[in-house]
Amino acid sequence: MNKCIASLILFFIVGSAQAEPIKNLEVFEGQVQQCIKGKSPDVCLNKLLPSRFPPGNEGIEKSINQVSSLLVQWLGEDKIYAVHPVKKIKTGDIFERRIYAIEGANKGFMILDSSYLKIQGELYLFAFNLSSKEETVDAVFKDKL
Repeated sequence: MNKCIASLILFFIVGSAQAEPIKNLEVFEGQVQQCIKGKSPDVCLNKLLPSRFPPGNEGIEKSINQVSSLLVQWLGEDKIYAVHPVKKIKTGDIFERRIYAIEGANKGFMILDSSYLKIQGELYLFAFNLSSKEETVDAVFKDKL
């Protein structure tokens, strides 16, 4: 497993002018998983994610491009075997964090850690993190994340 891939976290309290709230979190998470499992996950994620951050996050595309590039770099020529839901943490009706283990057919695991925040009754993507660091993977499997 390539352990030198750094994790990059995108935290934005305010998002871009074209912000589009997430109407159905299950549908959105399904779209993210389809992107991850698809032929061009970086292109797909770069299309899907930018508009889902709350208003005011100009320039988010560059950061999303870096995160999606991590997945492509980690995969190399490998394929995704499965995306396993690991944990959902809900804080009232305003915040939710979801953690998934992405299993490569030959590469071990990468962790997807995403958070969602309700702002004025609308749900937005708040954080999106991909990491293949051994400490992160171990923390998830040992329930310390």
